[in-house]
Amino acid sequence: VVFVDDHGGGCGEQGEGEPGILLYREEIQVPLIVKMPGSAMSGRSVDAPVQLIDLMPTIAAQTKTDVASLKLPGQSLLSASANRRVYSETYYPRFYFGWSELHSLIDRDRHYIRAPSPELYDIAHDAAERRNLANDDRRALNEMREGIAPYIQGPATTNFDTKHAKKVELL
Repeated sequence: VVFVDDHGGGCGEQGEGEPGILLYREEIQVPLIVKMPGSAMSGRSVDAPVQLIDLMPTIAAQTKTDVASLKLPGQSLLSASANRRVYSETYYPRFYFGWSELHSLIDRDRHYIRAPSPELYDIAHDAAERRNLANDDRRALNEMREGIAPYIQGPATTNFDTKHAKKVELL
């Protein structure tokens, strides 16, 4: 049994009006509870960063499915590495508002948000992501910019239905 949400519980702390627009940690860190068969791993928690993309490989591994033959992205939650990068993206602002899509990479204590105005946070000392270090730590910004590049693939579909999309003007 897997319990998961599709987005975090941000309550407007960063100025977002609805979920799915921004990629701050309050939005991308979601509840995730996995009930293993029987009482296996009962009461344990995993400290390693994981991603929703890891759910299918985890389920496949538990059902004795040959995970390697499926060529699934992600990895089983039972073998997640503690030094793992976590990638997130949202095309919601692009499709619905005509804004730019956003991409995010968390690497240990740094969180980089690839946006028209890039953002970099030291999440070990600024968990609320209030102080953007992009102008103060150019070296880390460039490392994260290079680190995120291989993850960015573009939207999964090019046939987006814009019939219901809204146009919003910024003041």
